[in-house]
Amino acid sequence: CRSTAVPNLGGKGVIDICIVIPEEDTDEIWDALEQAGYHLRENFTPDMHVSHIVFLPDMNESKRKYQIHIEPPDSKWLKEAL
Repeated sequence: CRSTAVPNLGGKGVIDICIVIPEEDTDEIWDALEQAGYHLRENFTPDMHVSHIVFLPDMNESKRKYQIHIEPPDSKWLKEAL
């Protein structure tokens, strides 16, 4: 795997995207992601962090993992990730 941000630097080969929205809007976003081919994946962390993933064709690798995290503005996970 290569870094997606820095040429010639090792990395996990995953594109991580974080969308920060109010918690009451998450159902609408989840539905749109699932219609676009993303699959719900729960990471069983203490705060029950949730993400959606999809594997898409990539020029450098056969497939690349895209992971979208949906988080409220006050998310503990978001603060630690940033």
